[in-house]
Amino acid sequence: MPESTTTWGRPFQPGQSGNPKGRPPGHHAETVSTYVREVGGPDGKLYVDKLHEIATGAHRDTKARLRALEVLLDRGWGKALESLNISGSLTTLDPAKLARLSDAELEQAAALVAKLAAEE
Repeated sequence: MPESTTTWGRPFQPGQSGNPKGRPPGHHAETVSTYVREVGGPDGKLYVDKLHEIATGAHRDTKARLRALEVLLDRGWGKALESLNISGSLTTLDPAKLARLSDAELEQAAALVAKLAAEE
């Protein structure tokens, strides 16, 4: 069977660029983000107006309406904070794991438990 000449992965050494000369001079490809900003204007008002039209317009596409509302609310007021409820007790701790902790780690854990108990 003949040896394969196909190189898989990186054909260059680690730390060496795969494109050492970079893009050729005069190559100024317009990025999508640049184009979106140019079309939408400096403040994106065009897009906000379109989203508002979808959110409030006279159509029956509920999915599109809800998604437009979600985007507008997220951008206008930020995403809603999520709460996290943690429950459990110290009796669920594994004594073998606690025995492996250093004195400093045990002190940190005790301080955390005391802080959480004070908040209840």
